[in-house]
Amino acid sequence: MVKKREVKTICVGLLLVLYAVINIYMIKEVKCLREDIERNRKEEKEELEALIRGLSGEIKSVKEEVLEAERRLAGKIREEGERIKAYVRKEVERGKSERGGAIKLLERDGELEVQEREAYELLKRGEYGRAYKLYEKIKDVDPSRLKVRYYVIYSLFYGNEMNKENYKYIMEEIEYLRGKGMREEGLSEIERRIKRELEAK
Repeated sequence: MVKKREVKTICVGLLLVLYAVINIYMIKEVKCLREDIERNRKEEKEELEALIRGLSGEIKSVKEEVLEAERRLAGKIREEGERIKAYVRKEVERGKSERGGAIKLLERDGELEVQEREAYELLKRGEYGRAYKLYEKIKDVDPSRLKVRYYVIYSLFYGNEMNKENYKYIMEEIEYLRGKGMREEGLSEIERRIKRELEAK
């Protein structure tokens, strides 16, 4: 009976010792776990602070770059503004000069229109020689008037159809006028007559 009680006591003692050992182990584990958590928190905090410092530096750098870009842009805008002002001044001066030239050109064109009407009246009356001289004068002033060039060769040819010395010049003018898009029937008629005369020769 006594032995049973001793065994029981020993078992209880062992259980208490085992419980105490387990408790000590658990306490140590919890302590280690807490230390790991604290260490991780500290490391994360340090990493976060380092990241914030890095971002702050980058933001500052970006701000400086933006300010520098704004300064450069403002400088370019000023330069462009000055260039535009100079260009406008130049264009205004040129415009004044061109207006003066345009007025003279209009006056000249007005005079040429009057002379063209006079030459056409001479042509209608069959005064080919006088019409030719007036048309030739207009052509010398403004060679771009295709109708005038047409009437130059028209009056020259019909003023003296038999004057073959004029044929080469007339044919060259016909080719020029056609190259510029003129399709007057009178050109074809003059060309046919000249070719017929040259073939008859």
